[in-house]
Amino acid sequence: MPGQIVIDMTKGVKMITKGKRAQVQGQVLVYLLAVIMFGMLLLYGYNVINKIIEEGDRVALIQMKSDISSEINRVSFGDYKPVSFTVPGDFEEVCFLDNSQRGTGAADPVCDSTSLEYQPILCDSFSATREHIKDNMFLIDSIAQDVGYIGSFRMDHPYYNCIQVINREITFTLEGRGAEVYMITDEAG
Repeated sequence: MPGQIVIDMTKGVKMITKGKRAQVQGQVLVYLLAVIMFGMLLLYGYNVINKIIEEGDRVALIQMKSDISSEINRVSFGDYKPVSFTVPGDFEEVCFLDNSQRGTGAADPVCDSTSLEYQPILCDSFSATREHIKDNMFLIDSIAQDVGYIGSFRMDHPYYNCIQVINREITFTLEGRGAEVYMITDEAG
């Protein structure tokens, strides 16, 4: 209440104010609470939007894996099929490896910690002691991230290849050679 209005017949209308200091302090508290609530609402909204974006990237990654697997399964003898796929997220490379070469030492550059091509997760997947792991596709940003198994395919030496992501897209060729599907890329290793 901003004040009281008192009507005195002898002196006229007079306004009596009490507690203006308390009113100012109350308004500051209300504004402070409003700012805090607004900040919490912005933080909550930011977190929700980030989760939606992450979930969208996860779904897009599953879709990309499924699309590549489908293309591998569609190739038959004599086919020579260039394919392109959209890569979700901010990945720099997508690496593929030929599971038929596990334990042959074919992955020496990715298993040599002094090599520029060193990728521990690719090396682990190529290792003969880890035959229960069938993963043959990996996404790389600063490190390799396991994506999983996308189907059976072969690659020529060096039996693995990392394809540079350009404008969120990768391109390679699938070729049917006999009963095998070969993955051919322009980049070597």
